[in-house]
Amino acid sequence: MDGMSQLIASAYVAFNEGKSDEAEKIAIEVTKKSANSLDAFWILGNLRQRQGVLAEAAEWYKKATLVAKDCPEPYRELGHVLRALGDLTGASESYRHWFRLSPDNPSAQEHYAQTMMDSWLQTSFGRSVGGESRKTYARKIQSGFFSQYLSGSKILDIGFKGGDHNAQPILEHAVGIDIDYPGYDGFNLPFADGSQDAVYSSHCLEHVPNLTATIQEWFRVIRQGGFMVTVVPHQFLYEKRHNPPSRWNGSHYHFFTPAKLLAAFEAALPPNHYRVRHLCDNDFFFNYALNPLVHSTGCYEIELVLEKIAPPSWELMSD
Repeated sequence: MDGMSQLIASAYVAFNEGKSDEAEKIAIEVTKKSANSLDAFWILGNLRQRQGVLAEAAEWYKKATLVAKDCPEPYRELGHVLRALGDLTGASESYRHWFRLSPDNPSAQEHYAQTMMDSWLQTSFGRSVGGESRKTYARKIQSGFFSQYLSGSKILDIGFKGGDHNAQPILEHAVGIDIDYPGYDGFNLPFADGSQDAVYSSHCLEHVPNLTATIQEWFRVIRQGGFMVTVVPHQFLYEKRHNPPSRWNGSHYHFFTPAKLLAAFEAALPPNHYRVRHLCDNDFFFNYALNPLVHSTGCYEIELVLEKIAPPSWELMSD
């Protein structure tokens, strides 16, 4: 075995044993000795994907596809990463190559077909919304989710930037609320009671220290018949652990399962003032093959929709 082969073999041993720093160091050394090492590019792409540094992972996978144009795996992983980044056009093109090289693979066919449709829908109707909302934006248009729950003229999209300063509110007529919105202090909304048709928040509630007070404040501004749409990361899809802290986001104060999310709303809101209209584990394109040490790809969230109703005139019995 020559020196280069030994380096690559050592990199794979370190990678498979979970020694990320060692594997990265060896792989980088290989790239300095050879500008066309598929193995080094593949290892570095996987390492960055595991670490959640998806933009960098995409660059390494792109290098791998240029070196091995007839190898389906780099196209597959590049598609997964680009889709997680919200680049449906790029993901569709990567999946197209994966399907071309693996025509009998039903997963390749499914990913290519679905992402191509989503890319077309987003191009036709889409907006540059936040990264998590972007993943299913086209599907929510196609399924009628937006027209059912966000059809009113007064919509608040709370925390819409999500760290992306170029992000737009979920719908064209929605008002994007972030920390720089006039009169908003990160908690109190500068809107009158019952003045809004809906409040939408995606991957925001897990960041607030006081769940009860925040839910009550969002609920306050919704009119009767209006909706609160809340999307949060799923504890066992995203966090992949039982207890805090989060491996992937240090600003997550709370972990959610559907039961925990419902319990938070039940604790915050008076009974018979709302009804649950939609509750879903959204694992669209979730990659179940990735272990807890690897950052998840696809959707890993819980969708909850409440409707604010007129409370009945009678009260609950105490006994």
